[in-house]
Amino acid sequence: MPCQLVETHLSSIKSGWRPIFAALRNTSVYSRKLTDSVEPDRTLQQILDIPSAFLANKNSSVFAAAAVQCIQTLFKFVRSSEGDAVFEGSRSDSDRNDNSAVGTANELCLPALQDLLNLSKTLASI
Repeated sequence: MPCQLVETHLSSIKSGWRPIFAALRNTSVYSRKLTDSVEPDRTLQQILDIPSAFLANKNSSVFAAAAVQCIQTLFKFVRSSEGDAVFEGSRSDSDRNDNSAVGTANELCLPALQDLLNLSKTLASI
């Protein structure tokens, strides 16, 4: 997962943000089956830390090179939560009691919208 890469090499990523966001967009965040070795809250926090770390980057050329990929990734989080909310109504009661993907998607939606707002402010100031 790209989380460890960002954590260990944050200051030296530079042009590597685009592939990181591509990998993040292709990562299955909403699966119901989580590994026992990784806590769901920690995994979610790691995923949310990647766009936040990118937005904290002060290098304008690095920001400009990967801003579109960051936006696409954040939109994926928002759109996925909308799709899961629609799907939620068709589930049985036993499925609702499980560790559902809907909770995960909703936990990603609001932070993703906040990051989109911050990104919009940064773009407006450029």
